[in-house]
Amino acid sequence: MLTLTLLQTGVGITLVFFALFAVISLAIIAVTIYATYWTYKDAQRRRMDSPELWALIVFFTNVVGIVLYLLVRE
Repeated sequence: MLTLTLLQTGVGITLVFFALFAVISLAIIAVTIYATYWTYKDAQRRRMDSPELWALIVFFTNVVGIVLYLLVRE
């Protein structure tokens, strides 16, 4: 009965959207951190000049940085 009351008042829907937003945000953060780590390790393995710079580029630009790195890497 309490669940029905929460959904009728809109509080339940707000909580569902908040939880969904939180999960999606955490997933995006996790993917960004993993992409940064992968880029750094790959640039190190390929003995590129500045793996730290590539990691920062990927961290701040996300998909654009990954695409740029994949096009430029040796």
